Amino acid sequence: MLNKSIGRLYYEKNVAFYLFVLLFAFGFLSGREHMQIALLVMSKLHLQLILSLIWLLHVGKTYFFLNQNLNTQDFSFLEKTIFLPKAQLLKEISSVTLYLNLPFNAYSLFILIVGLKEANYQGFLSFALLLLVINIFAAILIYFRFQQFYQMVSHKKWLNFSIKVPFPNLSILYYIRHLINNQPILYLSTKLYTLGMLFLAIYLYPTDDYDIRWISIFALISSAGYYSIGNEFLSFENRYMGFLRNFDISLFKRYSVIVTTAFVLNLPEMVLLFSKKPSDIKYFQISSEILFLWMVQVFWMLIFYLPNAHKQDFLNKFYYLGIIIFILIMFKIPLVSISFAILISSWLIFSRNYYKFEFPKSISS
Repeated sequence: MLNKSIGRLYYEKNVAFYLFVLLFAFGFLSGREHMQIALLVMSKLHLQLILSLIWLLHVGKTYFFLNQNLNTQDFSFLEKTIFLPKAQLLKEISSVTLYLNLPFNAYSLFILIVGLKEANYQGFLSFALLLLVINIFAAILIYFRFQQFYQMVSHKKWLNFSIKVPFPNLSILYYIRHLINNQPILYLSTKLYTLGMLFLAIYLYPTDDYDIRWISIFALISSAGYYSIGNEFLSFENRYMGFLRNFDISLFKRYSVIVTTAFVLNLPEMVLLFSKKPSDIKYFQISSEILFLWMVQVFWMLIFYLPNAHKQDFLNKFYYLGIIIFILIMFKIPLVSISFAILISSWLIFSRNYYKFEFPKSISS
């Protein structure tokens, strides 16, 4: 019951993100690369802990999605779940826990199998224990949430934090302040995912005869993580900035603010790529990777202004767009050219739909 309601809705909302990850992580990385990753994780406890932290952020992402939807009238019928026999209730909760976190559980299982085949029993046991603890923790969170079905669970003590130095009152920082104060799990999980993918690309770069396209492919994989931040941007615009459409502010100025906001959002990726740049890669090449990530961030923040952009059929088209960009990368089309094409597309989407766009009911509420 829970899988068919909450579980199905979760994957419908995040279909583009997971399609990107599945396409590039399992479609274009060879089995040898995945074996290297698995062996590396099995051999180093600190990498297991880092991976577990990323998995915990995924648990947080799925839990807050579940909590948010349980507080809506659409899912009030799930109230009867708490009256199920204990054994059936635990079965439902265990099932939805594994289902919501299926991506990381599946890949973790692969890592464990590799560790077992390599007779790395110490690494196997430590990682299996971490995985078990994470899943039990996720199940406990969901169990207590159903025990408090109509109670609004307050996360403000730890969720609505802000940095020690107050944000300057600049329009380019409004959305970033919103993310850190109101959506820290979304922000941190996205950054850990993108930085983790880029770090993995740089870490594995010296292990074979790779060129800049290796970094570009991982930059494309990383850019899928910006989907959630782009989706949240539309909600932010509706709740806090919708009144600007009634003011005499030029479209170009609004667009410039969004582009600059995306630049600030991407500062962590810029610092990582410049500081960990492989010695045989030129600064111009790394700059093109940064430009690409920047422009994709802008694209995700504006694509949802298109009509029907939130429908699943439309989101599935991003899968094919990713394939096209991958092919262009493999044929050594300059990433700078791809980035400017994305920038122009973003401007056209924004300029043609900003004043005509109507926010979906799911966002307007």
